[in-house]
Formats: sequence, structure tokens, C-alpha cells
Amino acid sequence: DLYNGRQQHGGQLDLYNGRQLTSFRPRHDPRKSLHDTIELLNLPRGMLASVSQTYSAVASRLYIVDNSLAMHLPEGHVAELLPSGEVQGRDASLWVEVKDFITYQATLGARNAMRTYVWLLNESSNANIPQKYALSKKGFDQKELDHFEDCLNSANPERRECPLASRLYNLIKCVAKEKYNLERTGKHIVITVCTQGMPTDKEGYTDRHDVQADFHKTMQRICDMKLPIKIIFRLCSDKEDVLEIYNSWDGKLGDVDVLDDFWGEALEVYLHN
Repeated sequence: DLYNGRQQHGGQLDLYNGRQLTSFRPRHDPRKSLHDTIELLNLPRGMLASVSQTYSAVASRLYIVDNSLAMHLPEGHVAELLPSGEVQGRDASLWVEVKDFITYQATLGARNAMRTYVWLLNESSNANIPQKYALSKKGFDQKELDHFEDCLNSANPERRECPLASRLYNLIKCVAKEKYNLERTGKHIVITVCTQGMPTDKEGYTDRHDVQADFHKTMQRICDMKLPIKIIFRLCSDKEDVLEIYNSWDGKLGDVDVLDDFWGEALEVYLHN
């Protein structure tokens, strides 16, 4: 599979179409590395120009990963590659879906020399599991990736709190310090929030009106800062009330996008075509 260079039947979907990756290593030339990646993903070569342009414009990628108790809900979706070669989806917890997503992104970034930072929403009670991770700062490092994946697999969502607003705002304040350098180089930072979508107050409650109102105000404050950033909410929820909240922001709060899982996004593309 993508992560370990081996085919995996009855488990995670091999997003590189079953081709062995043990010999695949990033090249010194990022464009060649991107070309290899697009070929392994079986994507049209015509995409290389736009992918390369986006790659050159992104300074780094930051991920906030929701590890609140709500991530234990059995509402997630992952894909399996069957021995017949067919792909089938199966239900899983939201945490399993998010781990699948973030591990893929971390590995893709490492193999293409993209600096990737991951911040767990809540600190773990396990002292051996860091809350923050910096990946690919010095190029491809398989041991670094293995350690990151081991930590994710050992992590267990255990706190009711889902402080999306405060965590996102604190991260944005750190990014703001790099505003001059980003504008000088013409680059921007992509911040992806992987979440079930419902923020809470400090006591872990979601059903208070001011929680949603405060989150919206925080998002508006962030957009008013006019920083060279792009914010993506990668939702792993099928709840209509959650989707309605975030879809109402899509395209209306500055450079903010809302993404569903592979099935949801594929359906949008299918309907569009």
C-alpha cells in the first residue's frame, strides 16, 4: 500500500493501484517526484502543470486533527481492496477514517518533499504520544513516518472537549508571524481541519448557541486578518445539521473550503460531469 510499499487486500485501499512502492523514493528534482506520484496514482499527465503550480505556491501544510470523544462514533467510511480487485467501502469509526486520511497525506507529503505539520486537537494522557508533529522538514524519512503512524495508532480519543475555535485561532496567530516572508516569496500555507464538525465549550458541551456563534466569530476574525492562508475543513460527518453549518461558510468566509470524504467528493464530481 501507499504507506508501506506492499499490497494490502482486505484492508486499506491501495491508492497507488497495487503498484509496489518499495523502490519509490523522492527525487532531488521536485517536479520529477511529482511526475512519479501522478503516474503512481494513475492520474492524467495533463494534471502535472496545475499540480506543480500549486506545489510551488504552498510553503507548508498544517493539519489540526480532532481527537475528541465524538470521534469514536461509528459514522466513518474507509475503503477496502478486495482480493478480486474490486473496491468496497466499509463503515468505521470517525477516528479510523481520520487516521486513514492523515496518514495518507503525511506520506504523500514526505514522498514529495512537502513540509507537513500535524497538531492533535487535544493533548493525550499518554506521555509517549506528542500533540504536535513536524514531518518532512529535512526530506523523506521513513522512520519518522513510521513513528508518526505508530503514535496515531496508539492514540485514543478520550476527552469530551472539541476546542476547534481556540486551537485554530492559536495556530493562525503563529502563522501570522510569517506573513511578511510568505508575501515576499509569493507563497501561502494550507491549514486543514479534520473533524466531526461540532465544537464544544470548555466543559465539552455542544448544545449551547454561543458555542456555534463563537466559532463563527473566530472564523470571521481569521478571515479579516487577510493572511496568505487557505483553510480547508475536512469533515467526516454525515449529519445534515453539521454539513449545513459548514456548507454555509464555503466560499463566503474568505478562502475557506469544505470537503467531504472520497465518496462525497466523487459524487459531486459525477453530478457535475
